[in-house]
Amino acid sequence: MTDPSSARHGRLRMTPAGPFEAGAHVTITFRLEIGTAGVEPGGHIKIGTPNMGWGQPLVLTPRVPPELLVNSPKEHNPWKPINTTVALRTAGNAILAVRAEEEALMARYESDEMNRIAREYRQWRWWITLTVERDRLQPGDEITVVYGDTAQHPHGVRVPPWVESDPDTFAALVDVEGDGEYREPIGSPVVVHLAPAPPEKTVAVLPSLASSGEILRLRTAVLDRNLCPPSTPFVAPVSWSGSGVLGRVRGQAVLPAEITVATGRLGVGRVTVRGPDAAPSNPVLVTPERDLRIFWGDLHAQSRYHQWNPAIRRGDSCNTPRELHQYARDAAMLDFVAITDGGGAYREEGWLAVQEAAVECNEPGRYVALKGWEFQVGKQGDKCVVYRSAEIEPPLSRQVLHAKNPTCYHSLIRFYRNHPQRVLTIPHSFMKYMDWTVTDPELDRVMEVYSTWGSYESRHDNPLNSKRWPKSQSAQHAWRSGLLLGITAAGDSHIGYPGRSIPYGDRYWCQCFKAGLCAVHAPELTREAVWDALYARRSYGTTGVRIVLRFEIDGAMMGSVLEYAPDDSRLTRRRIRVRVVGTDFIRRVDVLKNNAVLRREAPESDEADFAFEDVLDRPLSTRDWYYVRVFQADGNAAWSSPIWVGPTGVAAPTPTELE
Repeated sequence: MTDPSSARHGRLRMTPAGPFEAGAHVTITFRLEIGTAGVEPGGHIKIGTPNMGWGQPLVLTPRVPPELLVNSPKEHNPWKPINTTVALRTAGNAILAVRAEEEALMARYESDEMNRIAREYRQWRWWITLTVERDRLQPGDEITVVYGDTAQHPHGVRVPPWVESDPDTFAALVDVEGDGEYREPIGSPVVVHLAPAPPEKTVAVLPSLASSGEILRLRTAVLDRNLCPPSTPFVAPVSWSGSGVLGRVRGQAVLPAEITVATGRLGVGRVTVRGPDAAPSNPVLVTPERDLRIFWGDLHAQSRYHQWNPAIRRGDSCNTPRELHQYARDAAMLDFVAITDGGGAYREEGWLAVQEAAVECNEPGRYVALKGWEFQVGKQGDKCVVYRSAEIEPPLSRQVLHAKNPTCYHSLIRFYRNHPQRVLTIPHSFMKYMDWTVTDPELDRVMEVYSTWGSYESRHDNPLNSKRWPKSQSAQHAWRSGLLLGITAAGDSHIGYPGRSIPYGDRYWCQCFKAGLCAVHAPELTREAVWDALYARRSYGTTGVRIVLRFEIDGAMMGSVLEYAPDDSRLTRRRIRVRVVGTDFIRRVDVLKNNAVLRREAPESDEADFAFEDVLDRPLSTRDWYYVRVFQADGNAAWSSPIWVGPTGVAAPTPTELE
């Protein structure tokens, strides 16, 4: 780290230095005493947060064009927000230009020291960058940066809303000559620790589907305000009461607890648990059927080994594989999770731990731990590889999987076609890159339509996409291309807490949406049954809430491919049934056919139940596809896997308008 015997690049002091309570708002002051080398005009000073989960620094915005010029004094535009201020005490005439940006130091540099700094701070951070203008900074000059200045903003800046076991660091870098050669001053980096918040939020989870007379397991816990394990356990008694078909349920317990609830007549029920607050459970739909259930999980969770950096012995997420599964099971109360660390299968460090956790944390009937990893190939797109079994294997060969003959995707397909363990390769596009031309129908069965990046469903009528709208990237484009891909949604968050779904809860600012969830229709909670349901496309995705979504055509459920003889009346008369039980008021339910809205319902309640026929004038010689999407008043959404309908032996998709 920094050589304490040299004061050439100055000395950094940070107050307070923590520990900080996760999710709190704070003010942090940095004081940098300029070192013996001074800083020349054009030189830079950078102060970086540990990650972008820390509040965005809003710095001075020059107010009129002359003030944008180099060597001109800077005055803040009063119409712009500001929460970070800079003061300079100097013996000369220097001034500072200020900007804040998200940046990762990932370039390759000529000097060994700059390469070390780039390895150390390659993760994306907020960097407050000060550029020296008009005169050099003299030795002994002092810069004061107030990050979270409450004189300008009443709340300061937010501490990241999660806790991780690995400490993180604030850093300062000084570029004396303005030539891009940064060095750390004495006192950098500053190691910081985050502490959990007190217990505040009650969580209650019921099975989404049940049959009349069934005894249900109500799972409850109390978490902190960030939906993380709290600073102290909550052990006071709580009470609960039911509504709907669970209306006579009453009781008291000490949390955490699992409470049995008996269902009565057919319909919808909920339970409200009163701990530190009142928390309604997700809805449970009581039906006559007993064959399939709905299980909830995340197929894109990342542990501390995600994109592991051996130089600093940390990755791009947090929590060990076992800690991750424990949180998913006991706090988020998920039914299944796959850890899909980026490049994880290539590395000695982490791959064994992920596989061992998939074996040790798997509890059929209670919690399913799936083996997986993420195949990352840049502009071709990324895929989560999820195994049906969990046999432990050594690290895989990067050379084999990334052999470009003709593409990396072809190498991945060829490798897993001949692999002794069955796998799914689940693409996710982020609406920024995806090559839909290279797929395998036995490996590519479902695709991720939503995550903390937002929705990748379509280029049009997509309120949950804040990034880009390029052509040929969306789920609708994949279906229009003829691919038989079902739907999942996931977290893809970088904090190691799958199932935790809050906006702006990730270490990356661009991943601003709530984490999603995948629902599967399966007969039992086992690794094989969950995987088989995904293979059969009996799955759907939500924005992190447990919306009940049932979708059928001619009695066949989502994910089905229906083929009829040319003279079969069902080819031209298709009976569609949709049942939705929301977690909030349902704004609209869309049934889409070939990427266009066929029917739109506005139920004006938290339930929708309707059926209709799609009647064609004549049989088609192509294959149609239908799917359902749901938008609630609270902003949450759900998407079903499609159902495909066409003549026997026909694979060509019905032509649609281009994106």
